[in-house]
Amino acid sequence: MERLDINSAPERANIEASIHFARYSVATSYVKNKRVLDIACGEGYGSFLLKQAGASEVFGVDVFEEAVNRASASFGGPGIQFIAADATSIEEKFPTEHFDVIVSLETIEHIKNPAAYLESLKRVAKKDAVIIISCPNDYWYFPEEHQSNPYHLRKYRFEEFQQLACSVLGNNVNWSIGTAVMGFGSTSLEIETDYKTVPDSWMKFDEIQGAYLVNGGEKPDFNATNCSYYFGIWNSPQKTNSAAVFPLSMDAYGRMVVAMDGTLPAEERLKLKQEVSDLDETVKRQTSDLRKTRLNYQATLAENTLVKERILSLQSEIHSLHAEIHSLHAEIHSNHAELARVAAELDRMTVGYNRYIRLGTLVPKPARSLLKKIYKMVRGNSI
Repeated sequence: MERLDINSAPERANIEASIHFARYSVATSYVKNKRVLDIACGEGYGSFLLKQAGASEVFGVDVFEEAVNRASASFGGPGIQFIAADATSIEEKFPTEHFDVIVSLETIEHIKNPAAYLESLKRVAKKDAVIIISCPNDYWYFPEEHQSNPYHLRKYRFEEFQQLACSVLGNNVNWSIGTAVMGFGSTSLEIETDYKTVPDSWMKFDEIQGAYLVNGGEKPDFNATNCSYYFGIWNSPQKTNSAAVFPLSMDAYGRMVVAMDGTLPAEERLKLKQEVSDLDETVKRQTSDLRKTRLNYQATLAENTLVKERILSLQSEIHSLHAEIHSLHAEIHSNHAELARVAAELDRMTVGYNRYIRLGTLVPKPARSLLKKIYKMVRGNSI
């Protein structure tokens, strides 16, 4: 998470709270009765923790005025104040050699000119001031060169961060890394009453004493390439380790150990074995269903082939019928023309016959008889 919103609990709130508290816990052993600069303080909860650890004065600085206003409203008071300013020109706000302790957590990756930023911090630090700087290991979160945190201007490998910081702040430095931790501790059951509340936030905390970082002889698998962030502490007489942890149940712890070991308890193995058996039965059933589906599919394909052939046959028959209909239409048209011709001839003959009948009525009957005899005689002679 880029910035912690103290007014709204994020997803996996315990983890987010622990990683932010852990960074500030590195500084708490250095700040008692000291004037402290918390650069890029965000909404001010870290400045509040430094003041709670005994700092005489804490100045929280952030470039975002809205964050500064919220920090002032929640944590401002005697010995703690917040200022809106650009981190790269911090000497414009404070005198030179002014601070006993300077805390710069997860800031350098946002700076366009990091060397100038470190020079600015150096100018406002006293000669023997403890300067605490952390830098995220973005290469673990974004391993490919083309990948990056959208809020960061660049990614640093541990060696790159060391070289840059030492070129300005010198080599009197202790190095450490920030990473996840695991183990055991004791806690009150009454978190609501026994844990302190960060004002105006969802976070609660309790300071613990007598904590240890341990190793049981196992070869550590953490290093500067697989950690979450790097730490450099300048002008510190000793290495400083720190932690911020949250309690969890043994049930959750058991699940974590199993995940880490890559093994499963007997009950889980039996459960998984039964699940595998059930999956085998499901696979067999689905395989049988698939075989039936394939047979049905093949039958459907064969049926579709027959249907296509029948369709082609019907289409051929339809084509023949269309041709025959076309021929019949032509024949009907021809018959209509012949019928029209015959009708016209009939009309013509009817006219001639009617004329013959009418003329016949005009010739006297004796004359018609004489004409018939003459006609017969002429025909007889011609034969």
